[in-house]
Amino acid sequence: MMFKMDIRNKEVMAGYGLPVNHTVWGGESKMSDEGQRYKTSHIIDSEDMLLNWKPLMQINTGSMLGLSENGHWIIEEQTGVRVLDETWKFNRLMVLLERQITEFRQELINAAITCTIDNDIVREFPFYEVVKVGFEQKSEYWVELALNWWIMLPQENEEIIKSLEKIEISKWASQKLRHRIKKELRTRRAFLSFTSGSGCNGVEKR
Repeated sequence: MMFKMDIRNKEVMAGYGLPVNHTVWGGESKMSDEGQRYKTSHIIDSEDMLLNWKPLMQINTGSMLGLSENGHWIIEEQTGVRVLDETWKFNRLMVLLERQITEFRQELINAAITCTIDNDIVREFPFYEVVKVGFEQKSEYWVELALNWWIMLPQENEEIIKSLEKIEISKWASQKLRHRIKKELRTRRAFLSFTSGSGCNGVEKR
């Protein structure tokens, strides 16, 4: 999914509400106390584009997950920031799969509270995109971790189902992994079949 990014060049920064008393060093703004809520960083692979964003949590050494001023997820690297607006960019978040999804979600909520960000934004975190890149690795390690996340996600995603169906018949996956995927798919389909034919209280629709 593509997003309209809140990017800007140095000539038009004042028109986007940046404090007048900022100085840019290496793509990062140093502001007065009143303006410390956002960082301003260079967007990687752009000539002179800058982005306002809030750091939320460290992903690993040298990278930070954040949220832009306009609500787009970004990751900070040594040379600047990347807006996570294409599926392939979520490879940089795959390491999150090594955490329990419940723990990660709580960390995200705590970070949002600290940064005065609406918790509704946390619910919009692209969990499925992270799961999808895990399934695409052709690695039992990452697929198992991605499965642990997927079974905890409430909504359905057809792309994820297709990815799992491919792994289920793949030659590189072990029999143990294929059996687990088959079981999880069967459980999910049974649940979806039940909920689609029942009301909120499990009463069959008529």
